[in-house]
Amino acid sequence: MLLSVFVYIKQCMLSTSSDPEEVAKKVKDAAKIIRETSSTVRETVREFHESGAIPEIAEAVQEAAIAAQDTATEIRDTAMEVRDSNVVANTARAVEETATTTGETVKQYKIQPNRFPRQHLKHSR
Repeated sequence: MLLSVFVYIKQCMLSTSSDPEEVAKKVKDAAKIIRETSSTVRETVREFHESGAIPEIAEAVQEAAIAAQDTATEIRDTAMEVRDSNVVANTARAVEETATTTGETVKQYKIQPNRFPRQHLKHSR
């Protein structure tokens, strides 16, 4: 509603009318709209205040901010624990060792294919 007041006033200012009576009427209309809007805004603020909605929303926002902060702290702490426990490094090392061993086994099979019985290879799949 407040925006519509400003739009109306702007239209009045941009009006190309040179008739003083018409300009005066538009200014009076704008003043009336401003008074009505001011009254509506005052009533709305009073209702918000009396209903307790403003403190409630402020409290809800504060609780959400604290929860977000707690979550960020938990994520940071967990990331630091994982880093400090070397879990990632140990897992990477185990994967690397497995890949190396697998590569060596494949090489041995290519060099000496008869060393591995066919029966054993069928069951491992």
